[in-house]
Amino acid sequence: MKKLYEDDPRAEEFDKVGRYYPKPTQLVRESNSSLSFVKDCQENLANEMLKDWDCCQSIKDQKKKEMIFRMNVDKKDR
Repeated sequence: MKKLYEDDPRAEEFDKVGRYYPKPTQLVRESNSSLSFVKDCQENLANEMLKDWDCCQSIKDQKKKEMIFRMNVDKKDR
């Protein structure tokens, strides 16, 4: 993750007049690839579908893997 603020090179000038305005930066995801976006969306969808299931976490994890697998593999290839 990046820092919330990067130092402004003009900070010394601002300090002389008693003001300092940090230059804001945006937080960037670790990976910006579309594949990681799709993976995150599929995982969130599977979590949403499983959130109300009344079973242990290991079964939920296995079902989540199965759901994500079914999302990515054609029906004829299963």
